[in-house]
Amino acid sequence: SAHKEYKILLYKYPTSTELLYSWSSFADSILNNPKEADLARKQAQGLQDDDADVPPEAALQVELEQAEARTAGSGGTSSSDNRRGVMIRQFANWKKAIMRDEERQLQSLATKVLVGLMIILAFATTGFVVSDFILFKSMAQKEMHMITTIGDMRTSCVSIAFYLRDLIIAAWFYDKGKYTTIQQQGRMLSEHISEENFFIRNHIAVAEADEYFNVKTFQANIPKAGRWDIVNNTLWELGNDFSRRSDLAFSTTYEELKSHSFHLANISDAKRGIPYVWENFFRSVTPAYEGLVSIYVHEMDHVGHITNMLVTVMSIVNGVLLLLLTAIVLLGMRRLIRDAEHKRVVCLLAISLPKPTVKKLSNFYRENEKRLRVLEDEDVERTMMETAVRDDDDTGHGKDDTAHSADAPQDNWHLGGSVREGKSKWRESNNGSSRMLSTNDTKSGVDDHRLSATQVFDDSHPVPSAPEKEPSVNLVVPHSTERADNEENGTSQLMSSSAQKPEVVATPVGPTFVGSYVFNTISLALGRGSVSTAERRSSERARRNSTLGMVGEFVLRDARHDQIVNAALDKSMAKRRIWFNRRTIYVLCSCILLVLGVMGSSFPSRNLTSLIHLAPIVDNAGRREELARGVIVFARELVMADGLCRHSIQELSNALRWLIDELKSVDNAIRLGDGHGIGVGADKRNKEHNEVMYTPICPWRDDPSDCTIPEKQAASGKGLQFLTLTFLDAAESVLARFGLPPKGHLEDFEHLREPGYDHNQPEFLDINVELTRYANFTNDADLKFVSESFHGDLFQGYKYIELMFEREMEVILHQGIEENDVLFSLYVVALLVVFYFSIFRQSIHRGLSEVEACRAVIMQIPTYVLRYCI
Repeated sequence: SAHKEYKILLYKYPTSTELLYSWSSFADSILNNPKEADLARKQAQGLQDDDADVPPEAALQVELEQAEARTAGSGGTSSSDNRRGVMIRQFANWKKAIMRDEERQLQSLATKVLVGLMIILAFATTGFVVSDFILFKSMAQKEMHMITTIGDMRTSCVSIAFYLRDLIIAAWFYDKGKYTTIQQQGRMLSEHISEENFFIRNHIAVAEADEYFNVKTFQANIPKAGRWDIVNNTLWELGNDFSRRSDLAFSTTYEELKSHSFHLANISDAKRGIPYVWENFFRSVTPAYEGLVSIYVHEMDHVGHITNMLVTVMSIVNGVLLLLLTAIVLLGMRRLIRDAEHKRVVCLLAISLPKPTVKKLSNFYRENEKRLRVLEDEDVERTMMETAVRDDDDTGHGKDDTAHSADAPQDNWHLGGSVREGKSKWRESNNGSSRMLSTNDTKSGVDDHRLSATQVFDDSHPVPSAPEKEPSVNLVVPHSTERADNEENGTSQLMSSSAQKPEVVATPVGPTFVGSYVFNTISLALGRGSVSTAERRSSERARRNSTLGMVGEFVLRDARHDQIVNAALDKSMAKRRIWFNRRTIYVLCSCILLVLGVMGSSFPSRNLTSLIHLAPIVDNAGRREELARGVIVFARELVMADGLCRHSIQELSNALRWLIDELKSVDNAIRLGDGHGIGVGADKRNKEHNEVMYTPICPWRDDPSDCTIPEKQAASGKGLQFLTLTFLDAAESVLARFGLPPKGHLEDFEHLREPGYDHNQPEFLDINVELTRYANFTNDADLKFVSESFHGDLFQGYKYIELMFEREMEVILHQGIEENDVLFSLYVVALLVVFYFSIFRQSIHRGLSEVEACRAVIMQIPTYVLRYCI
């Protein structure tokens, strides 16, 4: 616009007095801003006072300003000035009332959307805190850790019994070095059980588990001097007592342990720990901890139900809130942004004003356009300045001011508005142009009492051209200027060059005046381009009969035409609307937010689902180690049959039978699923598991490619699953050769006790050692393979699989937490940064700026020239 172009030129050439005077005229008449005009004139006068070599044009300018000041002081234009001042003050007081409802509605919409965003953000934050800090970190992570800890503790309890047998064998065979090594290992293992029991007590977060661990009692057989007592202990007390007494058992002296006597009245408290371990580890301790771990596995299922419920609630509530927010925004923005667009408001203002008002404002802007064009012709300007000053000196101040029409514009130009209008006959009737101007079209048609739509909407009237002279500096537009029409903003960029004063460049005015903007924006908004005079005249009749002509003539009398204009304006404004005010942007952003909201709640939950499925696998992986070592312990005790384990042959046979069957069942459930709480087996969900189980690799060894098993060459290099089958076959062989057919209950180990059991049976008090039985561990290949599997490839492979599942568990946990954090961060960024700050706030600011633009345009209308029209 001309306003912006003037600002650019003033920034580039702040010391150009001609530019300052031209700007002051523009600000005074077009912008209706006398303060800005006075400031520019004072600045120009100050520059002229500082310049010793004042050019004649500037001197005439100063003299003219002084003449104008005298004219103003004489009271000749006091009535017009007073009227103008009153109107300016009134409009300044009314400025905030203009578009006040739209402004308040925009602010109200901004408040509603901000409150809605805070509610959505609070709800999303609540869901994030619940899923991240409660479900993942507080519940799932801790419960999975408890499952692995309790599983390891069960295996350690079985290992205590195995090491006690090794300790006794080392003492009976006088191997003190081995005795010392085993003693250290056993005491370390006892301390480890104590630490794990203490960890379980401090990290119990489930009410059911807390009651089971600290309230529920379990029976235990306690050896004392000469008798056995049955006591009821909580699981916390049972675990501590077991670790303490097992540590005492490993502290038995080498000399005392050589004795085969286990009469309670004759042995120390340390040696009494050995029968205590054998009496309780498989009957009381390990079953009690298996019950505890089952609670945590069940609790993981409960976490799964909470997760599904949370995902459902979060998705529904988040979707409903986003849809409501989108509806509020779309409905509000559609109406408010459209109503606040200042181009639309100006267009409607231009076509809704009364015809006399339109005519007077049109005449005012056309005359001022002519003036500014003439002012840029230096020869004409110099002649007019000299004539105006000379006439003013001859006739006095303000003689002709009274001859001015009451409806005429009384503005203060830097060339002396009243003087020029009075003496040079500047304001002539609109059916002819000034005698000082040469024009090809003296009939503008604006004096006609019927103002056509073409005359209201079209600013392409021919501009009168001054007589051709020598090249001169053109501050605004010479009559030879070429127009580069810009249909986007309704302006015409006028370009010219000057050879005499290169420091001054052209300033586009004319069609970019506020007045022309008011009356031409509607033409551009309805899609009309600039046309030549001939084309306009030839199509004038057709346009009068067209929709556009009907709008110009009858818009105030026919509601149908109002609808046509509004529809045309809405369509045009929609095409020109900035990107963040478009409905498709809000719909797209809402869809993205909805997708992110659903993903933020449902996508991380798949990791919790994986953890829920993994929990029973991890539990049974630890239990498989426990059962495998239990098979080894009881197979060896069945072969020894010396009474140390305090079980009869039948009980040992039943126990071994139960352990073998249970190991098979657990192994199949881990691999294939559909058992022991496992839905999907590891064969279908873990590629690394399949490589370890079914390919000839041994990743637990230093050399994974070397899978040679000296005890069973047939099982070498065929995978852990083949090794498991070989182990089970060997255990079956030992049971068939040394045991008895199973009899009685085989449901669990707690019910394997034979009727009429007596703690003080002779075979339990005096251990009958048959050294010939020890030769079987060397001569029998199956027994040797089973016995050495306690520390061999079978147990190492099972341990490797368990650690693999635990690593998978950690990966899933960290992945779930990371995905939850990332998706929540993306959701917050999309909600606040993208939707609110980048789109919605810009729309609100744009709407408020459009309101201010409407006020600015209305404030710039020269209402002081209108006396009876409004």
